[in-house]
Amino acid sequence: MPESSEVAGSPSRWASDCKACQTIWRRLTDPESSTEEINFGSFKEALSTECPTHKPLLQSFNDYVGMRERTFQKSESKDSLSMGGYYWGLLLVKKDSVPSHPGTGRVLDPNWADLDMLKAWKKKCLSSHGAKCENPTKIWPTRPAWLVDVEQKCLVPGQTPGNFVALSYTNGDHTHGLIDADTLVRLQEPRSLDAQELSEFSTPVIQHAIHLTSVIGERYLWVDALCIPRDDRGATVEQLKAMGAIYANAIVTIISADDDSTTGIAGLEAWTFQEYRMAQRRIWFSYRELHWECSCNLQHEETVTEVEVDKPDNPSLGIMLAGFPDLDSLALLLTHYNDKSLRYDEDALPAISGLLSVVSRSFTGGSLYGVPEASFERGLSWRPYWPHTNLRRRIPSIRPVEDRLAPSGLPSWSWLGWCGVTNPGFGEAGRINPRGHWIEETIPTTEWYTSRSPSDPPSQRRRIKSTWLENRDSYKDFTKPLPPGWTRHAAPMRGSFRDEPHLYPDGCDKYVFTHAAFPGTDDLSKAWYYPFPAFTTLHLHNDEFLARFPKREAESEVPADECEAGLPVDLVVICKVRRYSKTWNEDRKMYDLPLTKKTTYVVLWVEWKDGVAYRLASGQVREAEWDKLDREKVSLILG
Repeated sequence: MPESSEVAGSPSRWASDCKACQTIWRRLTDPESSTEEINFGSFKEALSTECPTHKPLLQSFNDYVGMRERTFQKSESKDSLSMGGYYWGLLLVKKDSVPSHPGTGRVLDPNWADLDMLKAWKKKCLSSHGAKCENPTKIWPTRPAWLVDVEQKCLVPGQTPGNFVALSYTNGDHTHGLIDADTLVRLQEPRSLDAQELSEFSTPVIQHAIHLTSVIGERYLWVDALCIPRDDRGATVEQLKAMGAIYANAIVTIISADDDSTTGIAGLEAWTFQEYRMAQRRIWFSYRELHWECSCNLQHEETVTEVEVDKPDNPSLGIMLAGFPDLDSLALLLTHYNDKSLRYDEDALPAISGLLSVVSRSFTGGSLYGVPEASFERGLSWRPYWPHTNLRRRIPSIRPVEDRLAPSGLPSWSWLGWCGVTNPGFGEAGRINPRGHWIEETIPTTEWYTSRSPSDPPSQRRRIKSTWLENRDSYKDFTKPLPPGWTRHAAPMRGSFRDEPHLYPDGCDKYVFTHAAFPGTDDLSKAWYYPFPAFTTLHLHNDEFLARFPKREAESEVPADECEAGLPVDLVVICKVRRYSKTWNEDRKMYDLPLTKKTTYVVLWVEWKDGVAYRLASGQVREAEWDKLDREKVSLILG
């Protein structure tokens, strides 16, 4: 856009005769106008403008969309952001020549990172954020076995006093050399990491991290490839199990999302997913740009130093860290994790066990292979996220058992046993979702036990107690005194989102409840249907089978007389689900009255091997239809 002699707050002269330019200017300079819509019509209509100022911007965006559609799948709704079309984040470049210029962006040097800005971010966090950014996950103090001394360029014992930085990266197809006892001794010699004969242990990503650690004023760096001993199997396993805690104890973690370890700092995979979320502070690289994230700030190299364009946005983890057993928050976290890549499938649980141990504090009984025991039946009811989602059964590698991290099991009944985007528990009525158009209540129908082996006698089996589901009705007894921290409010009938009606489970339509310790600012999204003691479908994936099984959603059910006859299968009921739904109003383009309620059974399709049942898929059957069938009670073992 042209140079301006105007000061902040008023459109420049070039914008005075064009309403579109005026709106663009306000959106870029005034945060209060963030909801103001700019509707240019279709791309064809937008590019027909005669305005010489904003037309180049629209042309550039059109070119960007065309480039993405050549690279990725073509979007049928590319013209509409509200319909899932493309978007482009923009910043107004700050012009120092204009007094009080409202710009927040700056032009970056394509060849050099601004390390002075990085040091300023770190200094601000350490000096002004205090306890908010110190160990937010409340992890026990942990020191690694070894650290890299970035001054002496060698390994030193992990108990050496002082803060340390951690490096989170992926290996790509590269496999690091294993450090045996002799190499470990050699790596403790000063300058050993500069030695040519040891270069295989100092890849570019490690070299860059060593330099960056020194630049930000720290002396010690932890890198798993260098700092986890391999000559002592017991010590190796202990260090691998402690990786989550190591990242949580690092003063800052260096992460990248651009390359792999042979070319530079690497991208997010399953292991780095946990490392990112456990870290106190993060320096990350993406699209050749530096970023800083802590509990208080999210900073980007493309913005001027004093400006905060974004705030850290990880409410799901924050809710659970605050002590609230919110299944939607847990499900969102696990959904994002489960399609990440792993070199070895059997690492699915070890790669997230540290994070699970942290969030499980809020769920009574913890979790069993990623399924929270407090809502066990709900967790068993997981399914693919979308009807068209393809899941791949995870299979143990040929790696020797002694080289695997424990526990390395991949049970068919847990979402961990399958790779892909899953829904491990969304929609259970608890915390209110103002935008949701349905909620469910899971009703246990089965007793579940766990043991180490299918052959274990009953005395060695432990009863799984779904305490949240079992205690839910008592939480709905609103004649009892409120547990500490809770406040009662009148239940609204409609909300601020499109004036849609609110959904309430049975017995909960008079009040909603908020807790003083619950994070967030949106009053209704902080509300729960009831107070509680707080701790501070069948988805088959080939055409033949898809033709036999209707989709789970009511609106897409296939009439029975239109279904082809299929082969008999074994279905096992694991629980009931009561669903409360709004009705789609086509005229108003929103969910509205009437509200409906239906009860279904959640079933698992299983196959049997040596007397053990293995899950193949899950689905739901209407209660009345299931009750018409010839049924039998079974005692089964899920493998």
